[in-house]
Amino acid sequence: MTVFSVLLSILWLILIPAAVGSAFDFGRGIREKIAWSWLFGQLFLWSAFQAIAVFEVSKGNSFSELKMIYFVLVMVSVGISAVITVTRSVIKKKKGENVFGEKGESIRTFFGSLDTLRKALFIAGCAIILTETVLLAVLSYADGDDSYYVAETTMTAVSDKMYFALPYTGRGAPLDIRHSFAPFPTWLAFISVITRTVPVSMAHVVFPVISLPITYVLYALFGKEILEEKSKELPVYMFFTALLILFGFYSYMTPEKFLLTRLRQGKATLASLVIPMIMMCLYMVLKNLRDNKKTDFRVYILLFMLNIAGCMCSSLGAVLCAVPPVLCAVFSWIAYKRFRQVPFLLLSCAPCAFMAAFLKFMV
Repeated sequence: MTVFSVLLSILWLILIPAAVGSAFDFGRGIREKIAWSWLFGQLFLWSAFQAIAVFEVSKGNSFSELKMIYFVLVMVSVGISAVITVTRSVIKKKKGENVFGEKGESIRTFFGSLDTLRKALFIAGCAIILTETVLLAVLSYADGDDSYYVAETTMTAVSDKMYFALPYTGRGAPLDIRHSFAPFPTWLAFISVITRTVPVSMAHVVFPVISLPITYVLYALFGKEILEEKSKELPVYMFFTALLILFGFYSYMTPEKFLLTRLRQGKATLASLVIPMIMMCLYMVLKNLRDNKKTDFRVYILLFMLNIAGCMCSSLGAVLCAVPPVLCAVFSWIAYKRFRQVPFLLLSCAPCAFMAAFLKFMV
C-alpha cells in the first residue's frame, strides 16, 4: 500500500461518512456529535449502496456502472450535508447558541477527575484496544469463508462483473440471490478500487483496522447511555468490555471472535456493529418511555437505516435486525401502556420484512 492509498482509505472510511452524517446533528458535545455523525453517515451510505447494488445486480449490470452511480450519490450527499451543516451553524451563531453543541468536559479534565483505580483501568482499556488494532494489521487471520467473500470482492474489483461466477471454482454460475442481495463484498470492492488498494489488503487489513476502533466508539456511546449520570464509571465499563472481547473466543462462532478476526465479512459487521447499535437505539426508546420523554425522531431514522444496512451485511440480517424492534414495540406497549412508539418501531423493520419475504417466496 502507498501513502496515497492510506490517505484515500481514511477519506472514504472516516471523513466522508462523518461529513454525510453531520447533517443529522445528533449528540450533545462535539466528541459525541463527531461519533454520531460517522455512525449516521456510514449507515446512510451503506443503505444507499444496498438499494443501488440490489437493483444493479438483479439487472445484470456492470460493476463500473454501480461505481459511477454510487460515487455520484456520495458526492451529492456530501454536498447537501455541507449546505445543511453550514446553514444550521450560521443560524445557531445568529441566535447566540454554541455551534458545536454543549461544551463537554475535555478528556484531560475527565482523566484528571478519576481516582487511581479508574485511571489505571482507563489506560489498560486503551492499551487493549490499541494492541488489538495493531495485531489486526500484523497478524491477519485467514478464514475458510475468505474463499467466498474475499474472492468475490477480488473478482468484482478486477472483472467489472458482479456475482457472475462461483468464487470457489471461478466457473460461471446462475445468480446467487442469497449472497448477491447482501452485497457487502461488493461494497468492499468499491472501497478498494476507489482508494487504489489491493482488495485482499482492504479486506484483511485496512477495513478491520479502521472499523475496530470505531466499533469501540459505538460501545462507549452505549456505555454513556447505560451509565447516564455515572460517567466516571465509563473507564470501568470500557475496560471490561475490551477484556471480554479479548477473551471472547470460547467457541468458533462468537461475536467477539468475529469482531477480532473476521470484520471483512458482512456477518461479522452485522454481529459487532449493526445489531449492538440496534440494541442501543431500542434502549434509548425504552429509557425515554420510562422517563415519560419523547424519543428523538432521528433514532427511528437510524433504526430504519440499520435494518437496511443489516440486509447489506448478511441475508440473516433480514431476520436478526427486525426481531428486536418488533419485540420492543410489543413489550413497551404492554409495560408502559403507550402506543406512540409502536408504529415507528414497526415501520423501521419494513426493509427487513421486505427482504425476508423476497428471500422466502422468490428464491
